[in-house]
Amino acid sequence: GSVDYPLLFSRLERRGIQPVAVLAGGAVYLSHLYPQQPVYQDQLLEAWESYLRAVVGRLGNQVDIWQIGERINDPLSWSAVVFPGQTAAEAPPDPALYSEMLRRAYAIIKSADAGDTVILGSLAFGGDCAFHPSAYLQALQDLGAWYAFDAVSIDLPVLDHPLEQAQLDECGFSPVETSGYAAADSVRFISDMVGNKPLWVAGLGFSADLLAVESSRRGTLPQVAEADLLTRASGMLLTYGRADRVFWAYDPSSGQPGVI
Repeated sequence: GSVDYPLLFSRLERRGIQPVAVLAGGAVYLSHLYPQQPVYQDQLLEAWESYLRAVVGRLGNQVDIWQIGERINDPLSWSAVVFPGQTAAEAPPDPALYSEMLRRAYAIIKSADAGDTVILGSLAFGGDCAFHPSAYLQALQDLGAWYAFDAVSIDLPVLDHPLEQAQLDECGFSPVETSGYAAADSVRFISDMVGNKPLWVAGLGFSADLLAVESSRRGTLPQVAEADLLTRASGMLLTYGRADRVFWAYDPSSGQPGVI
């Protein structure tokens, strides 16, 4: 069913929780045919701008942080923009189209409140190096869209290993100064690239199988093992990865993370 966002955000505010509004997906009513014909860009941008004005006008007084897009360099997620409503569809990420969406979002959000934060988001590590976060960021810089965001977000997959043993980047990019921890170094590589813009890491979480193994090995509850894994990983991402903020994967409907 529908969600009463003003009421939800009011309740969060009373608890001292600051929401991040993720503006993602596409307009399902736009004409398209998978896989031959994605939505027409002019129609998409017109619908996108109308949507932005409506949501910022309605929620702008309660939201100060806006994320534009979700896993924008991932073919499965990008298909939700250009082939909306299609399940299991894929579409090559399009930095040029996204940069135009980002510019329009930045202008509308900043016009409403210049102090609001616009997040480029979120980039994902995947198997296709052509869509690597660094390549996508370089494309946005070449397109002149670097000004149109205040922070960068990296979206992590559910981890099957402790962060010390995890491998995020199959493409093997690493920073000049390495820590010896592959996952943290992958994040540090992106942090070095974005320079003085903040890097936020989202979706930190561990699989149920890993928690079961770790809790059994330690003779403790899964929640205790999870608390340890989360805090250790957060510290590593903040120090070795040079992330500015780390967000845990949070899905209260399924009781995740169990430690909360």
